[in-house]
Amino acid sequence: MSIFTDLDLEEIQLYIDTELEKLAAIGLEIEADDDMKAFARFLDSAPKSLPVPSTHDPARSYLHSGNAYWTKLRDRDGEVVCCNAQRMHVTDNLFEDIRTHAIFKNRLPLIHHYPLNFYKHLKFPDITGRTSIGGGMWVHPDWRGGHAALGGGKIYGVYSPLVRAIALRHFKLEWYCAMYSVTPSRTSLGRAGAGFPNSVKLLKGMFPVQDRLADIQFMWMSRIEMLEFIQERTMGSLMKHHA
Repeated sequence: MSIFTDLDLEEIQLYIDTELEKLAAIGLEIEADDDMKAFARFLDSAPKSLPVPSTHDPARSYLHSGNAYWTKLRDRDGEVVCCNAQRMHVTDNLFEDIRTHAIFKNRLPLIHHYPLNFYKHLKFPDITGRTSIGGGMWVHPDWRGGHAALGGGKIYGVYSPLVRAIALRHFKLEWYCAMYSVTPSRTSLGRAGAGFPNSVKLLKGMFPVQDRLADIQFMWMSRIEMLEFIQERTMGSLMKHHA
């Protein structure tokens, strides 16, 4: 595992501070919590939310304060209006962990295994080491539109890259990934919203995260790509800081 340079850490914090200021401009503050049972309860009852992903559900995956946490955005009244969870997974071969379902549910041994219906000619990236999986991203329906203080942009476009930057430093990540449905709207969320530069169609069939039929793509970033993303957005601020 490579180590962060002093400049890496400075740029990461500068980026985090900048994005927090944007959220503060619309009255939102971030809070981190390692109680993943609370995350599962909250997401399960949140309006217009997807089911709790098995990868981030302590009832189905082995989660603890060393490998998982969630963040939430609160409004001025203290209400949670957005949330996201992170789970760090140390792997020798991420694709093998997907094939064996180990990445999806690892609290108990799998008794009945079913092969996943991967896309033909799938070329999965060679991912090893410290990898965080983002999951359970939710924004309250009342907050899903554009915001003038964000230049007309949506919260997702600020919050998703922000939580990735926090996870990058906290878990000392080598990789970051997420799984999205293969639809135009979800592809746009991953590409334009979260800023993932890489994606591949993964499987079409039973999806262990939700135990349902789905068409799923895998998106990912390396540490270098995460730092480049941050550098592009802090370059001007960093030059002013050192002027």
